[in-house]
Amino acid sequence: MSYLMGIDIGSTSIKAVVYDEGGNLVSKGSASTVLTQETKEHPGWSVWKPEDIWDAVCGATTQATAALVDKASILGVAVTGFGMDGLPISKDGEFLYPLISWHCPRTNDIAKAFSKKHGQKKIFDISGAQSMTIHSIYRMMWMQENHPEIIEKTDKWLLIEDFVNYMLCGEMATDFSMGWNTSLLDQKNKRWSDELLALSGIPKRILPDIKPSGTVLGSISRKAAAQTGLSENTKVVLGGHDYICAALAVGAVSDDVVMDVTGTWEMILQASPVLSHDEKLFSSGYYVE
Repeated sequence: MSYLMGIDIGSTSIKAVVYDEGGNLVSKGSASTVLTQETKEHPGWSVWKPEDIWDAVCGATTQATAALVDKASILGVAVTGFGMDGLPISKDGEFLYPLISWHCPRTNDIAKAFSKKHGQKKIFDISGAQSMTIHSIYRMMWMQENHPEIIEKTDKWLLIEDFVNYMLCGEMATDFSMGWNTSLLDQKNKRWSDELLALSGIPKRILPDIKPSGTVLGSISRKAAAQTGLSENTKVVLGGHDYICAALAVGAVSDDVVMDVTGTWEMILQASPVLSHDEKLFSSGYYVE
């Protein structure tokens, strides 16, 4: 029997679930997602420590694989999650700063100023995103303004799912749905936006390559196998933004199906056969991912 594993990075818990090829649940595991208040001087500043995220992933996957006789029967693993929160990492793999959480208000003023200066419509026309303070562009701008030495040392800025994939197999990449969470994606041309990068002052070199969901990134490394209970034979497959992956799972992939996600956030999604950034969508407050 062959299996597949999904890992979901949630705001309250990290889950690992194993299914057989018929979609039947085989085993699961979970661990709490630890949110940390960064400083006493700024009690609202919230971060995820990368070590805590990885420990929770290892705990969840170890639970999920414990019931399996043959760990190599898990053919592939894909990671989903809430997106936007990212980790600056150096060329030698050093974690340069914790992942600033979407709970954190430190980027509010930066987001408002950027939107006012350049126009929310411009951001939407290029990226499909409304001006949202939680998007990665504003975390990167905050880092550039407050810790330019970190941006200088950063090899890649990995979103939280991409960080987990890196820990699993050593590869650095993101998919289009995760790239959207940065507000730096040229959605029409499916590449990083040179215009938004120039306006924000963020160096393009720190952004990972964008690849389609479903791309095989590599295999579980020896170190990750020892920590997670997974086999070195298991492939790491690029997943994506959590509720976008959920839409695929429940069949909300055509415009006659509407999906309502009720959780930490509530999101209503309707698929479209065409990409549109028209004025009506923008003025209604919708975003296009």
